[in-house]
Amino acid sequence: MVHDNTPPFERRRDERSLRSVRVLVYGHAPDEEPFHEESSTLEIGSRGGLMVLEKEVFVGQRLLLTNIYNLKEQECKVVRFVSKSRQKLVAIEFASSAPEFWGADVLPGEQLIDHPLWQPATLKPLKHNGSG
Repeated sequence: MVHDNTPPFERRRDERSLRSVRVLVYGHAPDEEPFHEESSTLEIGSRGGLMVLEKEVFVGQRLLLTNIYNLKEQECKVVRFVSKSRQKLVAIEFASSAPEFWGADVLPGEQLIDHPLWQPATLKPLKHNGSG
């Protein structure tokens, strides 16, 4: 029997690319006014992604994303929410695979994102070979 020691909140159903994509986020909570906010992703995958929001959301909340570059729309739900000062890390999931929403092939590990809130547990420091 194989045991997966990955914490449940770190498990993914697909590979993720470290890619910044600008999106408009629309949503509303019960008894609250609708909101919209421009954001950028930190990670993307065919079934969702990770982004930073200023608005507080809750796990299970439905959101509508619009990709600013190609104007495609995609419904999603919040699957994880972590608050860090004014900004919040929000993991979102699509109902089904939709890599075309991002506007490009999703390639795992393609680009490093430099953002103060993004600290993935899986990254390891680069080893220097003694030169430079």
